[in-house]
Amino acid sequence: MTFFEEMLAVFDQLATYQCPVVVCGDFNVHVDVHDNTHAVHLAQLLQCYDFVQHVAQSTHRDGHTLDVITRHDTTICDLRVGGLISITHLFISVCA
Repeated sequence: MTFFEEMLAVFDQLATYQCPVVVCGDFNVHVDVHDNTHAVHLAQLLQCYDFVQHVAQSTHRDGHTLDVITRHDTTICDLRVGGLISITHLFISVCA
């Protein structure tokens, strides 16, 4: 199974839940590069399930957005990207 096949299975399962769901993590996809094949595929998958990507700035030392915080509605608030927490990744805090 590919990454996107696995993600499709996860989102199919999440679609059956009757409660708010937040999906977050380092997806290792340059979501800020709009012509990147993987970024386009991930954006289409999120859109298909009415999830919104809330991270809109760089989360990696080298300047790309690799991290995803997405929710079925838009109640994510106070998202902040801060200092390095590892050699390459920045700290993200959020109120959901």
